[in-house]
Amino acid sequence: MPSAWFESTIAWISAHPVASGGLVFLIAFCDALAVVGIVVPALPLLFAVGVLVGLGHLSGPYAVASAALGALVGDGLSY
Repeated sequence: MPSAWFESTIAWISAHPVASGGLVFLIAFCDALAVVGIVVPALPLLFAVGVLVGLGHLSGPYAVASAALGALVGDGLSY
């Protein structure tokens, strides 16, 4: 995984805390899809989102709700 892409994604999440819910949704959604989940590096990105929640850059309940909704929709679509 390119570190520049990872760092720019984390910087964008911390700069746009409200719009980052869509990105958290997209990460969880892609991870829950059957074939796409193999390619998407969701685990390091979700750990980084957890760090941003811990640092106060992102709301915890908002991030959890976005990730749960993304995983629910992705699992439903894969089913």
